[in-house]
Amino acid sequence: MFVSYRRRDPVLSWMNNHFFPKLVHWLPQFWPSELPSPRIAKDDQMETGVRWPDRLAQMHGGSRCMVAILSPEYFRSAWCQSEWRAMQAREKLVGMATKRRTRGLIFPVLFCGDTSVLPKEAAARQWVDFTRLNFPDEVFRFHPTYLELDQAVQNVARELVTMIQSAPPRRAWPRLEAPKTLARPPLALPRL
Repeated sequence: MFVSYRRRDPVLSWMNNHFFPKLVHWLPQFWPSELPSPRIAKDDQMETGVRWPDRLAQMHGGSRCMVAILSPEYFRSAWCQSEWRAMQAREKLVGMATKRRTRGLIFPVLFCGDTSVLPKEAAARQWVDFTRLNFPDEVFRFHPTYLELDQAVQNVARELVTMIQSAPPRRAWPRLEAPKTLARPPLALPRL
């Protein structure tokens, strides 16, 4: 499973401090014991020195589904848009997220905003609302509402088990393409 999110605060801090650790904790708890443990791919898990755009494409391509942390900023990011479009292309290829076969491969989590600020294709999907639980700071762990976050992530984990299990097996998927904004000429570094 691939986690797609805008790598900028407040989403970045919320992901690192709260949502992702809870998801890593709860997903295996609901996973059938007879199956190998699910892997969760997140961009900051790359090894030092790898060509990160290529490794990100590998991580995305090796995932059976994607959790997308939605916000207005998400759809302003060329990378997030590319991740979303690649997963949509995969859905189209296998006939998912259609009128007849409504389940898709994208699990939307609404971090902030509402459907009026999302593109039509995102707003048309059923999403899980975390807008009341989107506090990025670590001190949120000590607030009574944190129990609601924990319960909400447990519910997400339960649904993700079903989504992952119903996803088609891995194969040659439409490739995640690096946005044009990344295609800059290489820097000429001085020889030392």
